[in-house]
Formats: sequence, structure tokens, C-alpha cells
Amino acid sequence: MSEHKETDQKKSGSEEKKLEFTTRLTREDAAGIIEALVEGLKEGLLTVHKSGDTVTMDVPRVIDMEIEATYKPHKAKFELELSWRPNREENPDTVEAEEEKK
Repeated sequence: MSEHKETDQKKSGSEEKKLEFTTRLTREDAAGIIEALVEGLKEGLLTVHKSGDTVTMDVPRVIDMEIEATYKPHKAKFELELSWRPNREENPDTVEAEEEKK
């Protein structure tokens, strides 16, 4: 079963675009999607496609990453979240610069 939502909104003169989906697929197919995302991340441009809809994002050199892994006998879950401010001028150019803010 697959759930698909997309939202386009005008916000402060810029366009907000959101693409979410949940799907069931094989481990190999999931790995293929993640590998394509990794390549985009390395190039600094992430693109997400689903059912003809696309969201493309420029990715700065330094980003924030959160990982959560949960294992229970009846369910396991792994979450990876990457975040950044789209305006590259607001992003520190080094990891150390970000650490100094803390």
C-alpha cells in the first residue's frame, strides 16, 4: 500500500514544495533509491520523484544529520534526517564553524 501527498504553497514570496510518500518495496529497491540520493547529495543537488511529481533541492557543503535506530522484537525502524537552510550564505562553510556556535 502506498500513500502519496504533495503540497504546493506560496509563502513569503517563495514557493514551498513538499513531497511525501510511504511505500512497501524490496530491500534491493530501497537500496537503489538510497544510492541515487547519495549520488545527488555528493553532487550537491537532491531530487525526489514520485508519480510524476518532483522536488529538487540545492544542498550546501555542511548540513545537519540526525539518525534514529530502534529495534523491538515486533518492529525495527531506522530514520535518517538531513536538514539545512536553503540560503547558502546562512550556512557555515565548515563543520568547525557550526561547532563554535554551540
